[in-house]
Amino acid sequence: MSHLRLTFLAYNFPISQVFTGSMLWDTGANTLSALTLTGYGPCQVAPVLGAPRFSPPPPPPTPPNPYPPGCLTFLNMGATGATQLQINYADHRYTDQPLQPIPGIYSTPFDVFGPGLGNLPGRGTIVVTDAVTAPNPPGNLKGTVS
Repeated sequence: MSHLRLTFLAYNFPISQVFTGSMLWDTGANTLSALTLTGYGPCQVAPVLGAPRFSPPPPPPTPPNPYPPGCLTFLNMGATGATQLQINYADHRYTDQPLQPIPGIYSTPFDVFGPGLGNLPGRGTIVVTDAVTAPNPPGNLKGTVS
């Protein structure tokens, strides 16, 4: 079982807004947990993880998702009906570098949306590091492969 830490900075929205945060990724079980999330600007997002989605295992992926197996392709953060922060590679036609389950620095598409906002596209950076030797804390959210 491999545990990774994701630390992120989301910015470049059409409003003065920045988000920072981190979470743990259990790549063996496709679970995310221990989300911390802080907003700087007019939008605040609750540190609630939605169901993540990952690239499917072999056979090789086909369009529209050309990413290698195990890549994080979708994640919603925030309470339903409130302002949310989202990673959604499909919104960007899978043209961005995939967020792979290996350490590295990834330029990532982020969107913020909610009541009165519409959908505001942005960019961000996610740093993936080897992180955790202890098991994930309670509150794991199992992802789906799609």
